[in-house]
Amino acid sequence: MPRARKRGRSDDAGPASAHDQEEDGVPQTSADDWDEGMYKVRRVLDHRRVRGGGTEYEVQWAGTDRHGNLWPNWWVAEDDVTHDLVEAYYEKRGCGVPMVKAEVNVTLVYEEVRRRVAQVVLKGAPTKSGAFNGSNRPRVHVLHLESMSLRDIAVPMLEVARKHGGPPLQLAHGNKGENDEWWQLTVKDLDRIAAFCNFQQFIDHVRCSGNIRLTGNRKHSGDLMAIAQPLLLTVRTVRPGIVTTTIEFPTVHFNGKTGRPTYPPMETGMLKREPSRRDLIRHVRDALPAQHPLRMNGWAALPADVAAIAVEHAMFVPRTATGS
Repeated sequence: MPRARKRGRSDDAGPASAHDQEEDGVPQTSADDWDEGMYKVRRVLDHRRVRGGGTEYEVQWAGTDRHGNLWPNWWVAEDDVTHDLVEAYYEKRGCGVPMVKAEVNVTLVYEEVRRRVAQVVLKGAPTKSGAFNGSNRPRVHVLHLESMSLRDIAVPMLEVARKHGGPPLQLAHGNKGENDEWWQLTVKDLDRIAAFCNFQQFIDHVRCSGNIRLTGNRKHSGDLMAIAQPLLLTVRTVRPGIVTTTIEFPTVHFNGKTGRPTYPPMETGMLKREPSRRDLIRHVRDALPAQHPLRMNGWAALPADVAAIAVEHAMFVPRTATGS
């Protein structure tokens, strides 16, 4: 039987009971039909998002008062409406049936997102010839996380992400309408990005540290690939309860002999500004292993505004010195 729970004061105007009984203007119900304040409902009329998350449904109560008038419609929380009512409502609107809530370990979901990012960097290393082709050259990556299409999973995942690696970051939120709600987490600090990536946790048998992957082969020992700033996590509503989740980040390549960075083509963004580029260079220099060719060549000791070593000053370092 379609029902909903009406919360409020005992003297509020109430819906009809299971038997449409009424005494002194107060709706009554029998013991058989009473279920923790649940009343019969004709149908759900509308829904709305509420502050802090969740959904409320506007219900039309069954029965009438003693004057033959319908009871006023009422907004009730989603947990107070039986699933058959909600199912019928969405089917009539052509939106599909909402997903049933399930217990999900959001921390594990967050780790899976980080693993996806690590896999992109693993595939985006230079080829053995040291060249970059169209699929692995430095660029701005946009990953669509199809496994995070439920709002009740995606938004809590952002909460975990914003608290990881330091003080909680601000989570931007906007709502322009029923199906145009969004959340975005922007990570600009490179130490926070390194904590998010933590490649050594997700990439086996590859030299890496934080947000930096070190490549190594006979001809081009010591090239680096780094995830730069900013890193964006975005969740956007497409219909009630259903969202799209994307993660966006740029990758930058550093030559293993000279340290010269290759930036992705981009019209706007932090990497278009020199201060951001210098911050990235400092970050990569600080993360270099002690025996890395660039550190031995003096690249790490250069001023921040000097991005690369002159080719004629870059000495050859045997492959065994890098520990490859």
